Amino acid sequence: MHEELLQKMARARDAAYGTLGRMEADVLTFILNPTFNGGPRWPSLRQAWRVIHRPGGMLLASDGLSDPFDDQDGPSMGFGIECILETDEPLPRVQDSWPFQALVQVCQTAAGHGGLRQLLDEMKLVSVELSGEGMPDSLVTADDSVGVLLGMGSSTLPTLIQTPAGDVHLVTVKLLLAEELEYVRQNGAKGRAELARRFARNGEEHLSRARRAPVI
Repeated sequence: MHEELLQKMARARDAAYGTLGRMEADVLTFILNPTFNGGPRWPSLRQAWRVIHRPGGMLLASDGLSDPFDDQDGPSMGFGIECILETDEPLPRVQDSWPFQALVQVCQTAAGHGGLRQLLDEMKLVSVELSGEGMPDSLVTADDSVGVLLGMGSSTLPTLIQTPAGDVHLVTVKLLLAEELEYVRQNGAKGRAELARRFARNGEEHLSRARRAPVI
């Protein structure tokens, strides 16, 4: 029963991701599942990411946060989210790139928290901090952190993925420059909202770049 539900969710995600661009057939994953090294557990254990090419850039999207929980009977959409990051910076080897490493950190944070969907439903926009290890200098603060804005609005990406178990939220991942993270630290929710407004105004929206001017 669980395997059948798992396949239905996978087909629904693939159908949705396939509308966003040219999706690579192979998924990105790890030889050893991070859960076995003490990392957070995803709903059906499997952890994977999809690469989607579109004109002028690339989408990286999680594939498994909305899998059905393997310890529950009946339909389930796991954590009810998938995370997606878009960049127009060249990525010769995606799995070694900073955008992919940032997305992996976000996904592991979401899996460890377990309630990100509910938090976004309440707050609309959430910021988290990641490790700065291996990240471009422009993103890293003096205390070795990188900021991310989750739930930034987009005019080119859907907010929901329709699945047999319900609507999964597609959460945009926007990397912040170091100055922008400091602005969020100082201003909280108002700072997040102001950054989102400025990103929308200058046309950047959810796009993640390490080489750009700060908006504050």
